[in-house]
Amino acid sequence: MKPRQVNFYKGKGGRWGAMQLSLSLPSFRHENGHVDYTGELAESPGGRLNDGWSFRFGGIFLEITSAVDRDIYDWKNKITIFLNHTDISSILVGIETGEEVKIFHDPNVKNSNRGTLTKSLSVSFPKGPAAGCFVNAFMKNDDNKTSHKVPLSANELNLFKNLLVRAQYRIFNW
Repeated sequence: MKPRQVNFYKGKGGRWGAMQLSLSLPSFRHENGHVDYTGELAESPGGRLNDGWSFRFGGIFLEITSAVDRDIYDWKNKITIFLNHTDISSILVGIETGEEVKIFHDPNVKNSNRGTLTKSLSVSFPKGPAAGCFVNAFMKNDDNKTSHKVPLSANELNLFKNLLVRAQYRIFNW
């Protein structure tokens, strides 16, 4: 089985934090809660969805946290952000151009809790992409605010970029 999680640990000296990426494959979901990753149950021979089924594109769960001491991370206060295909493309363009990327998510945007929980992610390149980047995450949950920052070296940024490119193919099931 191929690994679906990649970690970047930057806690040496307790200054920064850690980031992990988890690939979420596309899936078919039935209204009764059943999940089908192949489409064998969800699709008819003609490729149409059977009654009660819906399709969900994949993406990447990015989890980021701070170090509390040398190589000790505060995972209980992590921020988790789901990166969809548009977010992934935005980050890839930023890596190519060196322009800062800002992504904002409000999971409750479509209901009455709008604005109570917001998450933002920025990827910045202070010395250009050839020197690496900083990944910053911020979360506001009512009056509680959390932020984490993880630097990636040029080599780690290259790996991050390649993972994002590969993920694009996987999240569409192409």
